[in-house]
Amino acid sequence: METSEWFNFFFQWAATLFWIFFLTGMTGSIIANLWRFARKRHFINDTIFMRMLLWPVLISFFVPVIFLYWQQKEGRHAFQYEMFRSAGFVTLMLSAVIIIWLAGALRRTAITLCQLNSLYQLKINAKRDLLWQEDEQKETYKLCAKMGICRHVNVFISKEIVSPMTMGFLNPCIFLPAGEIDKETLRLILVHELTHIHHKDFLMKQMMLVISSLYWFCPGINELFAELNVCNEYYCDLDSIKQLGIEQHEYFSKIRAFAADQKQRRAYAYSAMCENKNTLKARERAAQKTKLAQNSKMFTTTGRITAVILAGIILCTSAYTISFASIVSYDAAMKFVTSEETEYQKKQTELDASDLYFTGDEIKIDELLSKKSAHKYGSDEQKWTLQKDQEIQFGPFYKEKGESIWVYTYANYRVEYGIIRDTKRRCLEGKNEGHNFDIEESGMYYVFIRNWSGERTEGGSLVVQ
Repeated sequence: METSEWFNFFFQWAATLFWIFFLTGMTGSIIANLWRFARKRHFINDTIFMRMLLWPVLISFFVPVIFLYWQQKEGRHAFQYEMFRSAGFVTLMLSAVIIIWLAGALRRTAITLCQLNSLYQLKINAKRDLLWQEDEQKETYKLCAKMGICRHVNVFISKEIVSPMTMGFLNPCIFLPAGEIDKETLRLILVHELTHIHHKDFLMKQMMLVISSLYWFCPGINELFAELNVCNEYYCDLDSIKQLGIEQHEYFSKIRAFAADQKQRRAYAYSAMCENKNTLKARERAAQKTKLAQNSKMFTTTGRITAVILAGIILCTSAYTISFASIVSYDAAMKFVTSEETEYQKKQTELDASDLYFTGDEIKIDELLSKKSAHKYGSDEQKWTLQKDQEIQFGPFYKEKGESIWVYTYANYRVEYGIIRDTKRRCLEGKNEGHNFDIEESGMYYVFIRNWSGERTEGGSLVVQ
Protein backbone atom coordinates (compact mmCIF):
# COMPACT_ATOMS: atom_id res chain seq x y z
CA MET A 1 0.00 0.00 0.00
CA GLU A 2 1.06 3.58 -0.59
CA THR A 3 1.73 5.97 2.30
CA SER A 4 -1.66 7.66 1.96
CA GLU A 5 -3.42 4.28 1.98
CA TRP A 6 -1.56 3.20 5.11
CA PHE A 7 -2.48 6.46 6.84
CA ASN A 8 -6.12 6.10 5.82
CA PHE A 9 -6.10 2.51 7.11
CA PHE A 10 -4.64 3.62 10.45
CA PHE A 11 -7.12 6.47 10.76
CA GLN A 12 -10.09 4.15 10.18
CA TRP A 13 -8.96 1.78 12.93
CA ALA A 14 -8.06 4.58 15.35
CA ALA A 15 -11.37 6.41 14.90
CA THR A 16 -13.47 3.26 15.18
CA LEU A 17 -11.49 2.12 18.23
CA PHE A 18 -12.01 5.46 19.92
CA TRP A 19 -15.76 5.49 19.28
CA ILE A 20 -16.40 1.89 20.31
CA PHE A 21 -14.21 2.00 23.42
CA PHE A 22 -15.84 5.25 24.49
CA LEU A 23 -19.33 3.79 24.24
CA THR A 24 -18.39 0.52 25.88
CA GLY A 25 -16.64 2.42 28.64
CA MET A 26 -19.93 4.17 29.35
CA THR A 27 -21.77 0.84 29.25
CA GLY A 28 -19.20 -0.69 31.61
CA SER A 29 -19.59 2.23 34.02
CA ILE A 30 -23.34 1.67 34.14
CA ILE A 31 -22.86 -2.07 34.77
CA ALA A 32 -20.33 -1.35 37.53
CA ASN A 33 -22.60 1.17 39.26
CA LEU A 34 -25.61 -1.16 39.07
CA TRP A 35 -23.52 -3.95 40.58
CA ARG A 36 -22.32 -1.74 43.44
CA PHE A 37 -25.85 -0.47 44.09
CA ALA A 38 -27.22 -4.00 44.25
CA ARG A 39 -24.43 -5.09 46.59
CA LYS A 40 -24.86 -2.17 48.98
CA ARG A 41 -28.65 -2.48 49.08
CA HIS A 42 -28.40 -6.24 49.61
CA PHE A 43 -30.51 -6.92 46.53
CA ILE A 44 -28.04 -9.66 45.63
CA ASN A 45 -27.65 -12.06 48.53
CA ASP A 46 -27.46 -15.21 46.44
CA THR A 47 -23.84 -15.97 45.53
CA ILE A 48 -24.95 -18.33 42.76
CA PHE A 49 -27.02 -15.50 41.27
CA MET A 50 -23.95 -13.23 41.26
CA ARG A 51 -21.78 -15.95 39.78
CA MET A 52 -24.15 -16.49 36.84
CA LEU A 53 -23.83 -12.83 35.92
CA LEU A 54 -20.04 -12.97 35.86
CA TRP A 55 -19.51 -14.44 32.37
CA PRO A 56 -22.02 -12.11 30.60
CA VAL A 57 -20.42 -9.09 32.27
CA LEU A 58 -16.96 -10.17 31.06
CA ILE A 59 -18.15 -11.07 27.55
CA SER A 60 -20.01 -7.75 27.18
CA PHE A 61 -16.65 -5.96 27.26
CA PHE A 62 -15.40 -8.04 24.31
CA VAL A 63 -18.43 -7.24 22.13
CA PRO A 64 -16.74 -4.06 20.75
CA VAL A 65 -13.70 -6.05 19.63
CA ILE A 66 -15.90 -8.53 17.75
CA PHE A 67 -17.94 -5.68 16.27
CA LEU A 68 -14.78 -3.83 15.21
CA TYR A 69 -13.43 -6.92 13.44
CA TRP A 70 -16.75 -7.41 11.65
CA GLN A 71 -16.83 -3.76 10.56
CA GLN A 72 -13.32 -3.88 9.15
CA LYS A 73 -13.88 -7.24 7.42
CA GLU A 74 -17.03 -5.98 5.71
CA GLY A 75 -15.42 -2.65 4.82
CA ARG A 76 -18.08 -0.69 6.72
CA HIS A 77 -16.12 2.14 8.26
CA ALA A 78 -17.85 4.85 10.26
CA PHE A 79 -14.90 7.19 9.67
CA GLN A 80 -12.23 7.66 7.06
CA TYR A 81 -9.37 10.12 6.83
CA GLU A 82 -10.58 11.74 3.62
CA MET A 83 -13.69 12.98 5.44
CA PHE A 84 -11.65 14.98 7.95
CA ARG A 85 -8.69 16.23 5.92
CA SER A 86 -10.04 19.78 5.95
CA ALA A 87 -10.89 19.63 9.69
CA GLY A 88 -7.40 19.54 11.16
CA PHE A 89 -8.53 19.91 14.77
CA VAL A 90 -10.60 16.70 14.53
CA THR A 91 -7.58 14.72 13.36
CA LEU A 92 -5.38 16.29 16.02
CA MET A 93 -7.88 15.66 18.82
CA LEU A 94 -8.47 12.07 17.74
CA SER A 95 -4.74 11.36 17.48
CA ALA A 96 -4.12 12.82 20.95
CA VAL A 97 -6.91 10.75 22.52
CA ILE A 98 -5.68 7.55 20.85
CA ILE A 99 -2.11 8.19 22.02
CA ILE A 100 -3.28 8.77 25.61
CA TRP A 101 -5.41 5.62 25.54
CA LEU A 102 -2.57 3.58 24.04
CA ALA A 103 -0.10 4.84 26.65
CA GLY A 104 -2.46 3.87 29.47
CA ALA A 105 -3.19 0.46 27.93
CA LEU A 106 0.52 -0.28 27.47
CA ARG A 107 1.25 0.74 31.05
CA ARG A 108 -1.45 -1.56 32.45
CA THR A 109 -0.31 -4.36 30.14
CA ALA A 110 3.29 -3.99 31.33
CA ILE A 111 2.17 -4.22 34.98
CA THR A 112 0.12 -7.34 34.20
CA LEU A 113 3.04 -9.00 32.41
CA CYS A 114 5.33 -8.27 35.36
CA GLN A 115 2.83 -9.90 37.72
CA LEU A 116 2.55 -12.98 35.52
CA ASN A 117 6.32 -13.17 35.26
CA SER A 118 6.54 -13.13 39.08
CA LEU A 119 4.11 -16.07 39.24
CA TYR A 120 6.10 -18.10 36.73
CA GLN A 121 9.32 -17.25 38.57
CA LEU A 122 7.65 -18.57 41.71
CA LYS A 123 6.93 -21.83 39.88
CA ILE A 124 10.54 -22.13 38.68
CA ASN A 125 11.90 -21.57 42.20
CA ALA A 126 9.45 -24.11 43.65
CA LYS A 127 10.52 -26.75 41.11
CA ARG A 128 14.13 -26.12 42.01
CA ASP A 129 13.52 -26.57 45.78
CA LEU A 130 11.63 -29.90 45.36
CA LEU A 131 10.02 -29.78 48.80
CA TRP A 132 6.87 -31.74 47.89
CA GLN A 133 6.38 -35.41 48.83
CA GLU A 134 4.92 -38.13 46.63
CA ASP A 135 2.23 -39.25 49.11
CA GLU A 136 0.64 -35.81 49.24
CA GLN A 137 0.68 -35.57 45.44
CA LYS A 138 -1.25 -38.86 45.28
CA GLU A 139 -3.85 -37.36 47.63
CA THR A 140 -4.25 -34.51 45.15
CA TYR A 141 -4.85 -36.97 42.30
CA LYS A 142 -7.58 -38.69 44.33
CA LEU A 143 -9.33 -35.39 45.03
CA CYS A 144 -9.12 -34.43 41.33
CA ALA A 145 -10.82 -37.70 40.35
CA LYS A 146 -13.53 -37.18 42.98
CA MET A 147 -14.22 -33.57 41.89
CA GLY A 148 -14.23 -34.38 38.17
CA ILE A 149 -11.02 -32.49 37.30
CA CYS A 150 -9.43 -34.20 34.27
CA ARG A 151 -6.34 -32.03 34.06
CA HIS A 152 -3.06 -32.93 35.74
CA VAL A 153 -2.50 -30.67 38.76
CA ASN A 154 0.97 -30.30 40.29
CA VAL A 155 1.45 -29.12 43.86
CA PHE A 156 4.53 -27.13 44.90
CA ILE A 157 5.89 -25.92 48.22
CA SER A 158 7.23 -22.36 48.21
CA LYS A 159 9.07 -20.39 50.87
CA GLU A 160 8.04 -17.13 49.20
CA ILE A 161 4.30 -17.20 49.93
CA VAL A 162 2.23 -17.02 53.11
CA SER A 163 -1.04 -18.47 51.80
CA PRO A 164 -2.07 -21.18 49.33
CA MET A 165 -2.70 -20.04 45.77
CA THR A 166 -3.47 -21.42 42.31
CA MET A 167 -1.91 -20.61 38.93
CA GLY A 168 -2.49 -21.76 35.37
CA PHE A 169 -5.41 -22.83 33.20
CA LEU A 170 -4.18 -25.50 30.76
CA ASN A 171 -1.50 -26.77 33.16
CA PRO A 172 -2.75 -25.68 36.59
CA CYS A 173 -0.69 -25.96 39.75
CA ILE A 174 -1.19 -25.28 43.45
CA PHE A 175 1.34 -23.48 45.66
CA LEU A 176 1.47 -24.16 49.39
CA PRO A 177 3.54 -22.27 51.96
CA ALA A 178 6.48 -24.09 53.53
CA GLY A 179 5.87 -25.62 56.96
CA GLU A 180 3.96 -28.38 58.68
CA ILE A 181 0.25 -28.66 57.84
CA ASP A 182 -1.99 -31.19 59.58
CA LYS A 183 -3.85 -33.70 57.43
CA GLU A 184 -7.37 -32.24 57.84
CA THR A 185 -6.27 -28.69 57.11
CA LEU A 186 -4.26 -29.91 54.12
CA ARG A 187 -7.32 -31.63 52.68
CA LEU A 188 -9.40 -28.48 53.19
CA ILE A 189 -6.79 -26.34 51.43
CA LEU A 190 -6.46 -28.72 48.48
CA VAL A 191 -10.24 -28.93 48.04
CA HIS A 192 -10.49 -25.12 48.13
CA GLU A 193 -7.76 -24.61 45.53
CA LEU A 194 -9.00 -27.45 43.30
CA THR A 195 -12.43 -25.81 43.37
CA HIS A 196 -10.83 -22.66 41.94
CA ILE A 197 -9.34 -24.80 39.16
CA HIS A 198 -12.68 -26.51 38.54
CA HIS A 199 -14.40 -23.09 38.27
CA LYS A 200 -11.70 -21.79 35.86
CA ASP A 201 -11.15 -18.77 38.11
CA PHE A 202 -7.59 -18.20 36.87
CA LEU A 203 -8.89 -17.79 33.29
CA MET A 204 -11.52 -15.34 34.53
CA LYS A 205 -8.90 -13.28 36.32
CA GLN A 206 -6.76 -13.08 33.18
CA MET A 207 -9.81 -11.90 31.22
CA MET A 208 -10.40 -9.26 33.88
CA LEU A 209 -6.79 -8.10 33.53
CA VAL A 210 -7.11 -7.82 29.74
CA ILE A 211 -10.38 -5.89 30.03
CA SER A 212 -9.03 -3.55 32.71
CA SER A 213 -5.99 -2.86 30.49
CA LEU A 214 -8.19 -1.96 27.51
CA TYR A 215 -10.73 0.01 29.55
CA TRP A 216 -8.39 1.57 32.11
CA PHE A 217 -10.18 4.90 31.60
CA CYS A 218 -13.57 3.44 32.59
CA PRO A 219 -14.67 4.66 36.06
CA GLY A 220 -15.34 1.87 38.51
CA ILE A 221 -13.77 -0.88 36.40
CA ASN A 222 -11.27 -1.89 39.11
CA GLU A 223 -13.92 -1.83 41.82
CA LEU A 224 -16.23 -3.97 39.67
CA PHE A 225 -13.56 -6.63 39.16
CA ALA A 226 -12.64 -6.53 42.85
CA GLU A 227 -16.29 -7.34 43.60
CA LEU A 228 -16.21 -10.16 41.04
CA ASN A 229 -13.08 -11.62 42.65
CA VAL A 230 -14.78 -11.58 46.05
CA CYS A 231 -17.80 -13.27 44.45
CA ASN A 232 -15.50 -16.02 43.16
CA GLU A 233 -14.18 -16.63 46.68
CA TYR A 234 -17.72 -16.80 48.08
CA TYR A 235 -18.74 -19.35 45.48
CA CYS A 236 -15.56 -21.37 46.06
CA ASP A 237 -16.26 -21.48 49.81
CA LEU A 238 -19.77 -22.84 49.19
CA ASP A 239 -18.56 -25.61 46.89
CA SER A 240 -15.66 -26.50 49.20
CA ILE A 241 -17.99 -26.87 52.20
CA LYS A 242 -20.24 -29.09 50.11
CA GLN A 243 -17.31 -31.26 48.95
CA LEU A 244 -15.87 -31.61 52.47
CA GLY A 245 -19.23 -32.34 54.08
CA ILE A 246 -18.57 -30.14 57.12
CA GLU A 247 -20.31 -27.20 58.77
CA GLN A 248 -19.53 -23.62 57.82
CA HIS A 249 -18.21 -22.62 61.26
CA GLU A 250 -15.79 -25.58 61.22
CA TYR A 251 -14.58 -24.70 57.71
CA PHE A 252 -13.85 -21.05 58.53
CA SER A 253 -12.38 -21.82 61.97
CA LYS A 254 -9.76 -24.04 60.30
CA ILE A 255 -8.95 -21.31 57.79
CA ARG A 256 -8.58 -18.73 60.59
CA ALA A 257 -6.31 -21.06 62.57
CA PHE A 258 -4.15 -21.70 59.51
CA ALA A 259 -3.95 -17.96 58.74
CA ALA A 260 -2.88 -17.15 62.32
CA ASP A 261 -0.17 -19.81 62.18
CA GLN A 262 1.19 -18.47 58.91
CA LYS A 263 1.21 -14.92 60.27
CA GLN A 264 3.48 -15.99 63.15
CA ARG A 265 6.06 -17.29 60.67
CA ARG A 266 6.50 -13.79 59.20
CA ALA A 267 6.45 -14.96 55.60
CA TYR A 268 6.24 -12.25 52.97
CA ALA A 269 3.99 -11.68 49.90
CA TYR A 270 0.25 -11.13 50.09
CA SER A 271 -2.09 -13.91 51.05
CA ALA A 272 -4.43 -15.47 48.51
CA MET A 273 -6.76 -17.89 50.32
CA CYS A 274 -6.71 -16.67 53.93
CA GLU A 275 -6.61 -12.92 53.28
CA ASN A 276 -7.25 -10.71 56.32
CA LYS A 277 -9.56 -11.06 59.30
CA ASN A 278 -12.26 -8.71 58.00
CA THR A 279 -12.39 -10.41 54.61
CA LEU A 280 -12.78 -13.83 56.21
CA LYS A 281 -15.69 -12.54 58.29
CA ALA A 282 -17.33 -11.12 55.16
CA ARG A 283 -16.94 -14.46 53.37
CA GLU A 284 -18.48 -16.28 56.32
CA ARG A 285 -21.46 -13.89 56.38
CA ALA A 286 -21.95 -14.29 52.62
CA ALA A 287 -21.92 -18.08 52.93
CA GLN A 288 -24.53 -17.90 55.70
CA LYS A 289 -26.80 -15.59 53.66
CA THR A 290 -26.56 -17.82 50.61
CA LYS A 291 -27.36 -20.91 52.70
CA LEU A 292 -30.49 -19.23 54.06
CA ALA A 293 -31.51 -18.13 50.57
CA GLN A 294 -31.01 -21.64 49.17
CA ASN A 295 -33.45 -23.04 51.73
CA SER A 296 -36.16 -21.54 49.53
CA LYS A 297 -36.23 -23.32 46.14
CA MET A 298 -38.44 -20.61 44.70
CA PHE A 299 -35.90 -17.92 45.63
CA THR A 300 -33.04 -19.84 44.02
CA THR A 301 -35.01 -20.60 40.84
CA THR A 302 -36.22 -17.00 40.57
CA GLY A 303 -32.67 -15.74 41.12
CA ARG A 304 -31.27 -17.91 38.34
CA ILE A 305 -34.01 -16.93 35.89
CA THR A 306 -33.42 -13.26 36.75
CA ALA A 307 -29.67 -13.74 36.22
CA VAL A 308 -30.25 -15.20 32.74
CA ILE A 309 -32.58 -12.31 31.81
CA LEU A 310 -30.11 -9.71 33.09
CA ALA A 311 -27.27 -11.46 31.25
CA GLY A 312 -29.23 -11.22 27.98
CA ILE A 313 -30.01 -7.55 28.62
CA ILE A 314 -26.35 -6.76 29.30
CA LEU A 315 -25.11 -8.45 26.11
CA CYS A 316 -27.91 -7.17 23.85
CA THR A 317 -27.62 -3.62 25.20
CA SER A 318 -23.87 -3.61 24.60
CA ALA A 319 -24.20 -4.91 21.02
CA TYR A 320 -27.20 -2.70 20.15
CA THR A 321 -25.61 0.44 21.56
CA ILE A 322 -22.45 -0.04 19.53
CA SER A 323 -24.26 -0.95 16.29
CA PHE A 324 -26.72 1.92 16.61
CA ALA A 325 -23.97 4.37 17.51
CA SER A 326 -21.92 3.34 14.48
CA ILE A 327 -24.79 4.14 12.11
CA VAL A 328 -25.66 7.42 13.85
CA SER A 329 -22.02 8.48 14.04
CA TYR A 330 -21.57 7.97 10.30
CA ASP A 331 -24.59 10.13 9.45
CA ALA A 332 -23.53 12.80 11.94
CA ALA A 333 -19.98 12.78 10.64
CA MET A 334 -21.14 13.17 7.04
CA LYS A 335 -23.31 16.18 7.96
CA PHE A 336 -20.43 17.65 9.94
CA VAL A 337 -17.86 17.45 7.15
CA THR A 338 -20.09 18.27 4.17
CA SER A 339 -19.86 22.05 4.61
CA GLU A 340 -16.15 22.07 5.40
CA GLU A 341 -15.25 19.50 2.75
CA THR A 342 -16.94 21.36 -0.12
CA GLU A 343 -14.34 24.12 -0.31
CA TYR A 344 -11.49 21.68 0.17
CA GLN A 345 -12.83 19.34 -2.49
CA LYS A 346 -13.24 22.22 -4.94
CA LYS A 347 -9.62 23.33 -4.43
CA GLN A 348 -8.38 19.75 -4.64
CA THR A 349 -10.31 19.14 -7.86
CA GLU A 350 -8.81 22.30 -9.35
CA LEU A 351 -5.35 20.97 -8.50
CA ASP A 352 -6.18 17.59 -10.00
CA ALA A 353 -7.49 19.24 -13.14
CA SER A 354 -4.40 21.42 -13.56
CA ASP A 355 -2.11 18.44 -13.06
CA LEU A 356 -3.90 15.87 -15.18
CA TYR A 357 -5.76 17.80 -17.86
CA PHE A 358 -2.98 18.97 -20.16
CA THR A 359 -5.08 21.33 -22.27
CA GLY A 360 -6.90 23.07 -19.43
CA ASP A 361 -7.90 26.11 -21.52
CA GLU A 362 -10.39 24.03 -23.48
CA ILE A 363 -12.81 23.60 -20.54
CA LYS A 364 -13.83 25.58 -17.46
CA ILE A 365 -13.27 24.50 -13.86
CA ASP A 366 -16.99 24.99 -13.11
CA GLU A 367 -17.78 22.47 -15.82
CA LEU A 368 -15.26 20.08 -14.30
CA LEU A 369 -17.00 20.35 -10.92
CA SER A 370 -20.42 19.62 -12.38
CA LYS A 371 -21.61 16.08 -11.62
CA LYS A 372 -23.33 15.72 -14.98
CA SER A 373 -20.46 16.75 -17.24
CA ALA A 374 -17.80 14.46 -18.68
CA HIS A 375 -14.20 15.22 -17.72
CA LYS A 376 -11.37 14.17 -20.00
CA TYR A 377 -8.04 13.50 -18.31
CA GLY A 378 -5.11 13.39 -20.72
CA SER A 379 -5.18 14.04 -24.45
CA ASP A 380 -3.87 12.57 -27.66
CA GLU A 381 -1.78 15.66 -28.37
CA GLN A 382 0.13 15.42 -25.09
CA LYS A 383 0.31 11.74 -24.14
CA TRP A 384 1.10 10.18 -20.75
CA THR A 385 3.45 7.27 -20.26
CA LEU A 386 2.66 4.22 -18.10
CA GLN A 387 5.19 1.59 -17.08
CA LYS A 388 4.24 -2.08 -16.70
CA ASP A 389 1.64 -2.45 -13.90
CA GLN A 390 1.79 1.30 -13.22
CA GLU A 391 -1.41 2.91 -11.98
CA ILE A 392 -2.72 6.48 -11.84
CA GLN A 393 -5.66 7.72 -9.76
CA PHE A 394 -8.03 10.69 -10.08
CA GLY A 395 -10.16 12.22 -7.34
CA PRO A 396 -11.42 12.25 -4.71
CA PHE A 397 -15.09 12.47 -5.73
CA TYR A 398 -17.79 12.59 -3.07
CA LYS A 399 -20.79 10.47 -4.11
CA GLU A 400 -24.06 9.76 -2.32
CA LYS A 401 -25.60 6.30 -2.11
CA GLY A 402 -27.74 5.66 -5.20
CA GLU A 403 -25.61 7.84 -7.51
CA SER A 404 -23.16 6.43 -10.04
CA ILE A 405 -19.77 7.05 -11.63
CA TRP A 406 -19.44 6.47 -15.38
CA VAL A 407 -15.90 5.64 -16.49
CA TYR A 408 -14.78 5.41 -20.15
CA THR A 409 -11.28 4.48 -21.29
CA TYR A 410 -9.71 5.22 -24.65
CA ALA A 411 -6.34 3.52 -25.10
CA ASN A 412 -4.50 1.32 -27.59
CA TYR A 413 -3.36 -1.11 -24.90
CA ARG A 414 -4.89 -3.45 -22.33
CA VAL A 415 -5.89 -1.64 -19.13
CA GLU A 416 -7.72 -2.22 -15.86
CA TYR A 417 -9.98 0.57 -14.67
CA GLY A 418 -12.53 1.17 -11.92
CA ILE A 419 -13.25 2.96 -8.64
CA ILE A 420 -11.70 2.80 -5.16
CA ARG A 421 -13.25 3.46 -1.75
CA ASP A 422 -10.98 3.03 1.27
CA THR A 423 -8.92 -0.03 0.28
CA LYS A 424 -11.74 -1.83 -1.58
CA ARG A 425 -11.74 -1.82 -5.38
CA ARG A 426 -14.34 -2.45 -8.04
CA CYS A 427 -12.63 -2.89 -11.37
CA LEU A 428 -13.01 -4.13 -14.95
CA GLU A 429 -10.58 -5.03 -17.71
CA GLY A 430 -10.59 -3.85 -21.31
CA LYS A 431 -9.92 -0.94 -23.66
CA ASN A 432 -11.99 1.58 -25.60
CA GLU A 433 -15.06 0.86 -23.49
CA GLY A 434 -17.08 2.35 -20.61
CA HIS A 435 -18.93 1.15 -17.54
CA ASN A 436 -21.38 2.67 -15.06
CA PHE A 437 -20.39 1.97 -11.43
CA ASP A 438 -23.36 2.25 -9.04
CA ILE A 439 -22.60 3.75 -5.61
CA GLU A 440 -23.72 1.44 -2.81
CA GLU A 441 -22.35 3.52 0.08
CA SER A 442 -21.85 7.29 0.42
CA GLY A 443 -18.28 8.50 0.69
CA MET A 444 -15.11 9.58 -1.11
CA TYR A 445 -14.17 7.67 -4.28
CA TYR A 446 -11.16 7.61 -6.58
CA VAL A 447 -11.09 6.56 -10.24
CA PHE A 448 -8.03 4.61 -11.38
CA ILE A 449 -6.50 3.16 -14.53
CA ARG A 450 -3.67 0.59 -14.63
CA ASN A 451 -1.47 -0.64 -17.45
CA TRP A 452 -1.91 -4.40 -17.87
CA SER A 453 -0.30 -4.72 -21.29
CA GLY A 454 3.02 -5.92 -19.88
CA GLU A 455 5.09 -3.27 -21.66
CA ARG A 456 5.81 0.46 -21.59
CA THR A 457 3.01 2.33 -23.32
CA GLU A 458 2.12 5.82 -24.38
CA GLY A 459 -1.15 7.60 -25.03
CA GLY A 460 -4.64 7.24 -23.66
CA SER A 461 -7.65 9.06 -22.27
CA LEU A 462 -9.98 8.56 -19.34
CA VAL A 463 -13.47 10.07 -19.15
CA VAL A 464 -15.28 10.27 -15.79
CA GLN A 465 -18.91 11.33 -15.38
